[in-house]
Amino acid sequence: MEKIEEKFVLGEISKELFEKFASKYQNEVKILSGEIARGRFESSNLEKAVEKCLEISQNLGGAWLSASFENKQLLQKLVFPAGILYSKENNRVRTIRTNTLFSEIEPLARVLAENKKGDSKKNRLKSSSVPRTEVFYTRSH
Repeated sequence: MEKIEEKFVLGEISKELFEKFASKYQNEVKILSGEIARGRFESSNLEKAVEKCLEISQNLGGAWLSASFENKQLLQKLVFPAGILYSKENNRVRTIRTNTLFSEIEPLARVLAENKKGDSKKNRLKSSSVPRTEVFYTRSH
């Protein structure tokens, strides 16, 4: 909806097209909302995927060590979807982005560990980590 509203405001589509598509999208949202409310939304595959992801995330090191070469590539792409970069000059490895699921595990684990030690400051879970801004590119020779 936001995209067609933006296009209408910017004059990229006419009022007639806006009204046509706005009512279409609003109708689709209403239908999907009703299906979700009635529990008709099939989520067994989603649940299985989430369970598998949680299983892997609980033992990333073990999963890596026991994985075949192909599965290591899949695991690497799962955790670092934008890839891993290597700087020959600095002999350093950098990642551009970590999958959101995995990037939140470390801060949550730290908070849980601090809570076990008795350090239970409020709102720690609400603060987000600041995304990395440094990007490394390697030169091809």
